[in-house]
Amino acid sequence: MLYRPLAKMRSYGNKVRWLVTLSSGLAIVVVASGLSLLSYRDVLVTSEQELATLAALVSTNASAPLEFGDRIYGAEALAALSSVPAVGAAALHDADGREFATYRRENDPPPKIGLAAPGLTRSGRWHVHTTPIAEGERALGRLQIVQDLAPMYRHLVQNLLLALMTAIAAMALVWLASRRLRDALIAPVDELGRAARQVSSTDDYSVRAKKLTEDEMGDLADAFNAMLARIERQSAEVRAAREEAELASRMKDEFLATLSHELRTPMTPILGWAQILKRTGSSDPRALQAADVIERNAHVQMRIVDDLLDMSRIVSGKVSIELRAVDLAEVVEAAISTVHAAAVARGITIETRIDPQLPLVHGDPNRLQQIVWNLVSNAIKFNREGGSVRIDLRRVGDRAVLGVEDTGHGIEPEFLPHVFERFRQADSSSTRSHSGLGLGLAIVRQLVHLHGGTVSAASEGTNRGARFVVELRFAPQQHASGEVSAQREPESASLAGLRVLVVDDEPDARELIATLATGHGAEVVTAESADAAVRLLATFEADVLVSDIGMPERDGYALLSELRGSANERLRHLPAIALTAFARASDRERALQTGFNAHLAKPIEHDSLIATIARVNREGGVAGPSPLAPA
Repeated sequence: MLYRPLAKMRSYGNKVRWLVTLSSGLAIVVVASGLSLLSYRDVLVTSEQELATLAALVSTNASAPLEFGDRIYGAEALAALSSVPAVGAAALHDADGREFATYRRENDPPPKIGLAAPGLTRSGRWHVHTTPIAEGERALGRLQIVQDLAPMYRHLVQNLLLALMTAIAAMALVWLASRRLRDALIAPVDELGRAARQVSSTDDYSVRAKKLTEDEMGDLADAFNAMLARIERQSAEVRAAREEAELASRMKDEFLATLSHELRTPMTPILGWAQILKRTGSSDPRALQAADVIERNAHVQMRIVDDLLDMSRIVSGKVSIELRAVDLAEVVEAAISTVHAAAVARGITIETRIDPQLPLVHGDPNRLQQIVWNLVSNAIKFNREGGSVRIDLRRVGDRAVLGVEDTGHGIEPEFLPHVFERFRQADSSSTRSHSGLGLGLAIVRQLVHLHGGTVSAASEGTNRGARFVVELRFAPQQHASGEVSAQREPESASLAGLRVLVVDDEPDARELIATLATGHGAEVVTAESADAAVRLLATFEADVLVSDIGMPERDGYALLSELRGSANERLRHLPAIALTAFARASDRERALQTGFNAHLAKPIEHDSLIATIARVNREGGVAGPSPLAPA
């Protein structure tokens, strides 16, 4: 099309000038337009990535509100999107697709968009990003964020207009200055193209284009560099926010571990001496009553600590269960035996009706016992003096159904929907008649759900009692060899003739453990540190080592590592028990991997300690590395 007009020109110089001018102008238009489109593509890709990152962060914050049905906190999680101007709207939907919480910006909100499939879709000028929210294998709902693409469209148009203006100016300058000026104009475009290609291929937003001129191409370079700087800053902010969240999570875990240790340590002598007072007897019945009260309340205090730690693990997704075939009847009986004393103290009768032919269920025996313990403890706690608790376990279809019913204060209708929520109590005033943190039933619900079961609550109202029902699946295969029962309190054993070395930096704990072991016939020597223990073992031929973990200078892990690496064969194979306030599953695993034969969490029951000392002495040898070894 250009050849014919150029062919009619008589002057070769005019032909060259027009050809150079038009080709240069066309080249600049193509390059600038390509750069604009490349920039738009990069901005669009970056926007999609940032939208996905933003959706991931918001969905993490929204999982807890969805799981616990908290619409207020769900709306607050979405309200954080108001700081992102490009977000036009957002919505949380529950697992059934119902709208749970919404957010819409005030200026130029998007039209109502229905729930889309997971992933990224477009609707006109809007990007719709849908993110599934789940807890493990269980779907909680979806998060949908609607992003406005209008600013990117405007940015593209501005870039194209700028490219056109640049081309016109270039053609005029080339017409006047010919080839030399044309070369000068192409250099900035080449630089922008180089920077754009480098960013596109490496995703390195620290790259900058050199500004070679002060004209429109220089402005384009400034705009391009400003865009890269903005994207780089936003990416850094996202990384910093993620690192801050990870740091906060680690600090929380460390704080909870320290809290557990500091609360468990003083509870060890409290509970231990109370049990000794009860066992040794007294002529004063009030002293026996006082020991019983101390022991009972010490157990309550430790239950509160355990509930806090369990809820923290549940919220952070760190609770795991080991499913196997379990005799649920034995689990229920074991749980009842642990609360029987508390029921007797209040004159409450526990009635049981258990199907003896019930098949095995699919579950974790320890967690199942925790479920039953929490339900029965609540039934006793919220009952009236002289009331009763009825526990029935029966088969309904392919499920085991456990019912716990009391004759106590009941549940008000308006509170019944919130009875399984964390930290929710029917009476949270300073004059409330019952203690606790409001975590027990929340933990029950989470543990039941982890087992694939259901739990429900019912009450006819105040002073009409309450009934809780748990349904669990039967085990798919029921073999006698696979049956696992709940852990029961071991029977007391004799330590006659055993030589025991007790290592603990707390004098009260050392004295307590020594008193318990001596009372069962053991010869006991104590040490206040790891170094003192090593010196004693040079002359004292201990049969069993009972060591604390958290000690100054050198901890229990360092002590046992030295013994297991000793040239003395007796010390290398010395049976060892970790008796510590570090009670997490990870602490138990580390203790067993270090070489301890058993891990016991403070405060320890009298009979459990004595039975464990007798057992590790009987089994002897060095513990294996398996975290599933018995404790």
